[in-house]
Amino acid sequence: MKPSLRRSLACLAALTASVSLQGQSAPPPVTKPAPPASVPKPAEVERTDDIVRLNPFEVESARDYGYLATNSSSATGSGAAVRDTPMSIAIITEEYMRDKNMNDLQDVIRNVSSITAEGKEENVVTSRGFQAVMKQDGAEMEGLYGTYNVGRVEVIKGAVSVLQGRASAGGVINVISRKPRFERETRIRTSVGSYDYYLASLSTTGPILGGKAAYLIGYTKMDRADGWVDWTYRNDEALQAALTLRPFAKVQLTLDYQTLERHENNPQHMSFTHPAFLAADLEAISLYDNAGRARPASYPRLGETTRSWLDRTPGFGSSSPADIIDVMEVMYPHGYRANIQGPEQFRTNENSTYSAELLVNMAPWLDWKSTASYRDRLTDSINWSTFRAAGGLTMNTRFTRGNFTGYTWTMRHEGVSRFSLLGMRHRVLAGFEYQAGKSHSRTLNGPVATRYNPRTDPLKYLNREINAFSPNGFPALNLTNASTPVRSYYVMEQAEAWNNRLNLLVGGRFSSQRRLTVEADRFTPQFGAVLRIPHYESVSVYGSYGESYRPNFNRDGLGQPIPPIEEENREVGVKVELFDGKISGSASIYRLDQKNVSLRDYAREAATGITGLYILSGLARSEGMETDVVISPMRNYQIVLSYSEIWSAKTIKAEDVRQQGVRLQGAADRQFSVWNKYTFTRGRLARAYGGLGLRYTGAMRIHPSWESPLFAKPSWFGDVTVGYPVKFKRTDLEFVLNVKNLFDQFYYNQTFRPSEPRQFFFSTNLKF
Repeated sequence: MKPSLRRSLACLAALTASVSLQGQSAPPPVTKPAPPASVPKPAEVERTDDIVRLNPFEVESARDYGYLATNSSSATGSGAAVRDTPMSIAIITEEYMRDKNMNDLQDVIRNVSSITAEGKEENVVTSRGFQAVMKQDGAEMEGLYGTYNVGRVEVIKGAVSVLQGRASAGGVINVISRKPRFERETRIRTSVGSYDYYLASLSTTGPILGGKAAYLIGYTKMDRADGWVDWTYRNDEALQAALTLRPFAKVQLTLDYQTLERHENNPQHMSFTHPAFLAADLEAISLYDNAGRARPASYPRLGETTRSWLDRTPGFGSSSPADIIDVMEVMYPHGYRANIQGPEQFRTNENSTYSAELLVNMAPWLDWKSTASYRDRLTDSINWSTFRAAGGLTMNTRFTRGNFTGYTWTMRHEGVSRFSLLGMRHRVLAGFEYQAGKSHSRTLNGPVATRYNPRTDPLKYLNREINAFSPNGFPALNLTNASTPVRSYYVMEQAEAWNNRLNLLVGGRFSSQRRLTVEADRFTPQFGAVLRIPHYESVSVYGSYGESYRPNFNRDGLGQPIPPIEEENREVGVKVELFDGKISGSASIYRLDQKNVSLRDYAREAATGITGLYILSGLARSEGMETDVVISPMRNYQIVLSYSEIWSAKTIKAEDVRQQGVRLQGAADRQFSVWNKYTFTRGRLARAYGGLGLRYTGAMRIHPSWESPLFAKPSWFGDVTVGYPVKFKRTDLEFVLNVKNLFDQFYYNQTFRPSEPRQFFFSTNLKF
């Protein structure tokens, strides 16, 4: 439900009073003009080596340009230099996303080492084999992750719960929104593309009130009326309105409102089965069904599940996996473009975020930040839940009607103190965070194991099925309420010694959480060190250790409690900043341990009709290496390179011994990504540019259970960008052609859906 104007104003007023939200500055343009004399400085300027910061919370640096970003706020909370932070950090800039025409966060982070993203649910992102936590401006969020209002994306890998709270051993992906600027700029973008794709976008920012304030307004409308798969469409509408006030030289207040609505009809999930079951079923259809004869008992019975047939057939049994091969082209009338979801399936998502941030330079040695955000979310959906293939090339299906509404409220207060002691420079950050939320979910599941043959049976219409099963609709649905307040206290010290050759990080966080009558609390430490090699100070070595803790207040479908997840991360690596920053990046080796992992037991859910059944893993472990590098040999040529190998990612201990040794879902054995862009500086093509990218994803398990040993085969993904700008006085007009999936490769999109074929997009960008 979209908030009313009265509610919006009330929330903004409340947020302003409590001064809040985590937010960071977007990267500056290549050439940063000096601000007008009337614009006051927001805070005391601090110099550390050759890096200049307006205040310790800012992430801007005078050395940032193009794809290079040298500072991160997500790792330490205080805009520290990436090379001096003992963690694996990757930063994706706004220019990188714009050049590659990326509208979805999933497309962005797939170019980062060790990261894979689900194609089904946007909040399912895997880092180093474990699910990562998604955040917007430091506040945890679920729902939509478009890039329409995004200024940069920071990926912090490893256990980083000191600042990030409920974190994961896989790390945190922090989406940092655009902020108002005191430099006037307006951008208008239009785009058309394959499969009836249209986009129009407006973004404008600049100073007002004599330089005492700056505004930002952004609006994007995207429509894709007809996708590659039957009855698929998507419609996005995004709005951002933000205001930054600088009433005094050392005080800055930013208010921000964002909303994103998405209406879509999704493609059908792929169907899988066992090859022996499929062969026997096809033979029975040919020899018996087509002749009108009864099937012998040795063949799959009509409507019988793969699991049941394997259990009763000699040579197989309960240890034989049920799902191994894809049968989409056999079962569906025209293969991967078929969509038994039909024209009435839909999913609607609406997210709104109200936020505020107050920055105060209280003294030359002390800065303060108070932030708060309120985020509400609505999801409404109708779809067919389809299970494994059954005898007679039928599927077990049931409809699902779902509705979710909820909100999350986050407040954070932090102080950063800088001082010298014992020959070392210290930076101490101390903070308090409070997070609370409430949600209501209602679900209606139709009859289980309804047989359906997509080749021969007529198209199913969801609304008719729902009306027949539940004439009263939602009044018959199951209603679930959830509320989880979290209080956290944390402190982190960064100490510089030996003329900044040695950087130490020590911190800890105490979190207390409660849901209904169940309480949980835990202290999680984190520490690390970075050493610049003497006489080779452009090269650093680092090591780190961190813990994460994620309580689980849920119970499974049988009413049994699910234990909390405990995680440990150990990591060593190298960071370089060679040739005055022309080569900047890091390489690391890590080991992650995760205890008490709960994996959905979809096979048992399908067989019993009980939702929320799990296989508990006593220990899961991931070991590997990764590197992310930005190379800028010259200002008009830039390269972004990433490579990773996950040597081992598997379940070590589990309640079900069949789960032991199973590789973790989403942990590709190796990944490689390279993108390079060259801009011409002379001749008739001056200012024109071209970009070429390649991405390789190795073999990857796409289902967590031993029951379904499904792997996505290795695949290559290519994309191309060609741009030609024209300048008219103070106005820049740019024509851009993007080609995605250049080689027209077919692959599993890291889930149970097929990839889309080659696509073309033509855009015009107007800037003044």
